[in-house]
Amino acid sequence: MDRNTEDRFTAFLHGKANEMKKELKYTPRQFIAMLGSDGGLATAQKLVRKEELSYGISELYMGNRLDLSIEALILETEWISYFDEELLAQAEKKLKKLNYPYTRYAEND
Repeated sequence: MDRNTEDRFTAFLHGKANEMKKELKYTPRQFIAMLGSDGGLATAQKLVRKEELSYGISELYMGNRLDLSIEALILETEWISYFDEELLAQAEKKLKKLNYPYTRYAEND
């Protein structure tokens, strides 16, 4: 991912964090801090690779908004192409565990 693309992905994730604040009254402070220090790509990789479910994904689950989870955001959007199959499989595993009916993004969509 080049710098310009990284900046666009990070901005996309900041927008989703703002959506969480507005719609769920939940501010994902740690997520926002990670975006600021590590950028979107590294943040997504770190969060998806964690074995345990994060506090944030629990909040999204309770708010019925798993579509805003980093796992769903990388699987269901055009950003999928920047992640390897191993990471995508980890994201799918977490979403299946939470019974979220995700649909993988396809270029033809």
